[in-house]
Amino acid sequence: MVRAAAGQTLTVTLKPSNPQNYFSVIPPVSDLAMYVGQTADNFTGVLPTDGDYTVRVYLMRSAARRNESSHYTLAVAVTGKPLPPLPASKGVLLPGTPFHALAQIPCMPAFDPEPQQCEAFVIHRGLDGTATVEVHGSGNLQRRILFVQGKPIAADATDPLTFSRQGDLAIVKIGAAERYEIPDALLTGG
Repeated sequence: MVRAAAGQTLTVTLKPSNPQNYFSVIPPVSDLAMYVGQTADNFTGVLPTDGDYTVRVYLMRSAARRNESSHYTLAVAVTGKPLPPLPASKGVLLPGTPFHALAQIPCMPAFDPEPQQCEAFVIHRGLDGTATVEVHGSGNLQRRILFVQGKPIAADATDPLTFSRQGDLAIVKIGAAERYEIPDALLTGG
């Protein structure tokens, strides 16, 4: 595990002796990986939230069943300046939480292709739309998206993030299935 903060960059490089040796990166408080390394031996990404990121090294099941092993080196680095949450003196926190605000937003979370309303919690990291939005979908699914000056730049997802604007909404898409409509007012506290 490596402790890191929103806005920092995590770099992981694996050099295995067995080509069936991979790693995944799992964000804080999640069972779903934000990176699965079966396509490359390295990962570099901006982190969407604060906490402990787990780097899990594994051998493919087929190789393990053949009693194969691997020697490897793993390099992990966290660089860049963190984007700390605004202190309670600059923004009221929801009681008993690290969040500054909560809103209901239209969404289509992962693994649920039906449009619905999700709870979106926000941790303000500036007054300019810099924030981490944590969306709670059906079941226990949570998606964290980092915005810098109103633009989403990172998410705890394996699929790529894209976005567009519709008036005062940031329409965030992750892969082909996920969609979140984030109002500017949630990001800025306005």
